[in-house]
Amino acid sequence: MLSSNGYPPEGWRVQALGDVADVRFSSIDKHTKSDETPVRLCNYMDVWKNAYIHNGLPFMEATATEEEIERFTLQADDVLITKDSETKDEIAEPSVVRQDAAGVVLGYHLGLLRPSPELAYGPFLAAQLRIPEFRAQFIKKAAGVTRYGLGLDVVRSAEVWLPPVPEQKLIAGALGAVDDAIELTENVIEQTRKLKEALVQNLLTDGLPGRHTEFVEVRLGDVFQPRKESGVDALPRVAVTMHNGLVNREEIERRMETNLRDDQHLLVRSGDIAYNMMRMWQGVFGLAEFDCLVSPAYVVVEPTGGLRSDYAAHLFKLPATIRRFHLFSQGLTEDRLRLYFEQFAPIKVSIPRSVDDQARIVELLATLDYRIASQSDELTQLTEAKSALSQALLTGQVRVPTVEVASA
Repeated sequence: MLSSNGYPPEGWRVQALGDVADVRFSSIDKHTKSDETPVRLCNYMDVWKNAYIHNGLPFMEATATEEEIERFTLQADDVLITKDSETKDEIAEPSVVRQDAAGVVLGYHLGLLRPSPELAYGPFLAAQLRIPEFRAQFIKKAAGVTRYGLGLDVVRSAEVWLPPVPEQKLIAGALGAVDDAIELTENVIEQTRKLKEALVQNLLTDGLPGRHTEFVEVRLGDVFQPRKESGVDALPRVAVTMHNGLVNREEIERRMETNLRDDQHLLVRSGDIAYNMMRMWQGVFGLAEFDCLVSPAYVVVEPTGGLRSDYAAHLFKLPATIRRFHLFSQGLTEDRLRLYFEQFAPIKVSIPRSVDDQARIVELLATLDYRIASQSDELTQLTEAKSALSQALLTGQVRVPTVEVASA
């Protein structure tokens, strides 16, 4: 919602983009031509993936004419938009250039909006164009059937709401600070995930750091047995997923309908592992944290001693273990591969002899999982706060202090 009455607040003005910015569409393609000058090309995906464009991005190499270089070399505060797309929802996705980018030019299928400094501030414009109500102007007028595009007139005539430039800069600065916090949190999560990935490999192959961990080779059939109990009433029905393990069927976007009664499902007890026999060679399994029901098309195994199932859940994700699942699966083609318990049982794995050592390794990895979950929650909160703050500040529902007040 823009405002209660559909008009900008006092002190803001409604302007056409073409009145506050020079709008240009690039025609520079990805080809390299011997009679043109080498450049770095900011292409469609650079704009689509990045809210901010800077010199550190891995731009592709291309060439351009001197005239194209003059018109489309990126400058600080330029706003870039996607002007063509296969879907309307991807039209007019904005990005802003953070600093002058000598040698970087804008590529084909993209538009450049260069604001007049006395009228508009690029980071504010880019942020406002992300608001659904403003982007709707472009989506509504995008022309095409299988591919949609914007004309220059459509972009130039699109309306924006602009406070005085000093207020634009204050708003953009506040939102930019949140963006920086989001980017930092995303980087921390990525680094923690990489740390866990390396730690899993080291712990499960070399054991605990600073102490000798004795490993022993076992057959999975010696530490697991199949559970073939019929389901009982009132337990949740779950599906086995590639990345999230066991997930309640009600939470899956692609709802899985079944006419089977509860007692026609397989019972899964807490601590069991259920796996998809058709995709175990891809690592599709889940560790049960509570009693539940799964389709009879799955295989359910329960630990019999010597191997903790939570340790096995990490072990089963190792590339070397997945390769064994693939090797032991049977079928004429990959889409027909099956890993029944009879093929699962003879697979050999190396595990710490001490169950206590297994527990310590699981605890170490759980600490990282908790850290990643906490960081992900923080990222969600920041993203939600950014969305609410953007809506309020960029439409004038909440006003920032004037320059005089801010500098007093």
